[in-house]
Parts: sequence; C-alpha cells; structure tokens
Amino acid sequence: MSMNEVLRQRAITGVIFSILVVTLFISGKYGAALIGLLISTIGATELANMYFPSQSSRKTTAVFLVYIIHVIVFSVSPDSTLFLVLILISLLSVVLLTGHIFVSFLDFKKHYYGLLIFYLALPLSLFISFVLNSDIYCYLFWLVVIGLIWMTDSMAYLVGSRWGRKKLFERISPKKTWEGFLGAGAITIAVAWCTGGLLLDDPSKFYFVSDWCVQNSGLFIALISVVVWIIGTLGDLFESCLKRYFNVKDSGHFMPGHGGMLDRFDSFIFILPFILLLLLIL
Repeated sequence: MSMNEVLRQRAITGVIFSILVVTLFISGKYGAALIGLLISTIGATELANMYFPSQSSRKTTAVFLVYIIHVIVFSVSPDSTLFLVLILISLLSVVLLTGHIFVSFLDFKKHYYGLLIFYLALPLSLFISFVLNSDIYCYLFWLVVIGLIWMTDSMAYLVGSRWGRKKLFERISPKKTWEGFLGAGAITIAVAWCTGGLLLDDPSKFYFVSDWCVQNSGLFIALISVVVWIIGTLGDLFESCLKRYFNVKDSGHFMPGHGGMLDRFDSFIFILPFILLLLLIL
C-alpha cells in the first residue's frame, strides 16, 4: 500500500470514527456509557491478546472481569464518599503507572489482573457510573474533553513533525519531541482560554459547576486543557511502554491505519479520574 493510500485510509477512518464518537456523546447518557463500554470491552480484549496471543479464552475472561467491575462500581452513587474513594484509588493507580514511565519497576507479566482492573476497568467504570447515575448529563462537557485530547494529539504531531528536534522519551516513543509536546500544550491552552467564554455561559452545560468557573470560564477550560495535555500525554507514553514491553506496534486493529482501541483512548483513560475529581470538587 502506497503512502498516499495509507494517508487516505487514515483520513477516512478518522472522520468516520470522529463522527461516531461525537454522535454517541450527543445522543445522551446512554450513548456516552456505550462509548465507555466499547472502550473497556475492546480494550480488555486487546490487553488480553498482548499477554496471551494464542489463548482466545483469556479474552472472554478479561471482558467478564471488566464487566464485574462495571457492575460493582455502578452500584455506587456519584454523590457518595465511596465514589470519591474509588476516584482517589484510580488517581493513585495513574500515579503508580506514571512512575513506571520514568523508572521501569513493574513486571507487566506478573501484574496482568492489576493492570486490567486499575488501568482499564476502574476509570471506565467510574465514567460509566457517573454519566448514568448523575441527575443530569452534559454532553458538551465530554465533547470539550474529547476535543481537547484530539487537538493536543494533532498539534503535537504537526509541531513535532515540523520543528521537533529533541526527543521527549526516545526510549519509549522515538517520534515524540519536546517541541511537539510544548507546542501542543501552548496551542491547546490558548485555544481553550479564548473559547472558554463561548463554551461556558451557563453552569448547567458543565454539570452545574460553581459560579467561579462560569465567571472565569476561560481559565476553567484552560485548566481542563492542562490536565488533558499533561496527563493525556503520560497516558499515551504509558501505553507505548506497554506495547514496547510486548513488542507490538499497535494494541490492536480496531481502526485501520490508527491501531487499536487502547491506541485511540489511552489519553482518555488516564485523565478520567482527574476530570471526575475536578467535577466533584467544583
């Protein structure tokens, strides 16, 4: 397949995928929950396939375990103290996995179930429970989060491919550069700050956030963009660690030209506990 054909395939697949994701978020809380369910189902299959490529029964077991976590977390109200505790556990898990990026200390083969539960199942369970159990559903908020993730990824690629010189983490992801990382952050934060007033003119659009958030809407959206930029990049790097450990190019083949489900939503998975904690606080 020629380079032009590859680019055309990536563009077509990307457009179709983007339309599907946006449509599901706009459709309502059940559409958003379906996105979480798809990520966890296909992601669990991809994770099991990396660990046990020749054992198809492991994939079924992985999905079953993830669903059990979904059911357990779904029974917890987002207004309860226990839900906050689960978010904090998920946050600590992200901190631990982030530490592995800098100092490799986890033996992934020995921590399969821990990775399946705390990296994948728990944050997505919290997301599904939050959107389904909350009295209101604000699709605009989640579209902003997804849009910021896509913008960060795109700007990092565009800036890095044009001006990138210094490698960000060559040991893990040779194509990422400091220029791309910093450029993506600057552009994303600037766009978020400038458009904040247009996006947040009514607190009900963002889960009834406080008056401070509405009065400082640009700063608030910029704060979200900082979380997306930094934590999302770490999520991308961690998934690269995982793929490099198992010597695979992509987590799967869910999207032709784009890789697997974990490749597309690694940043989203990592930022979820931070975003949910931010919503509960504000």
